[in-house]
Amino acid sequence: MNTENQSIHNSYRRLTVSDVCDMLMGVKIADIMVHLSPDPDAVGSAFALRGIMEKLGCDVRVICADEASETLGFLTQGVKISAPPRDEASLITVDVA
Repeated sequence: MNTENQSIHNSYRRLTVSDVCDMLMGVKIADIMVHLSPDPDAVGSAFALRGIMEKLGCDVRVICADEASETLGFLTQGVKISAPPRDEASLITVDVA
């Protein structure tokens, strides 16, 4: 890992929950992206964050390149997630390596 990448890597490790909350509170439009063939932890994480951001007044949606399994309908509440990101949205990822 080069010096610049190491510096970026270290800065992420120093973020606190309060830091993350401060960043999210400034977002007005967001797309929360999950990985292909999303599993319950990806979908659950995305929809939990979606609920928080909606309460903060954010125009937010969960997106994925494909649709979640019907068995995860209890997590998605019937919301379709197969959509491309919006140009004007902040892109947030959850449960990705």
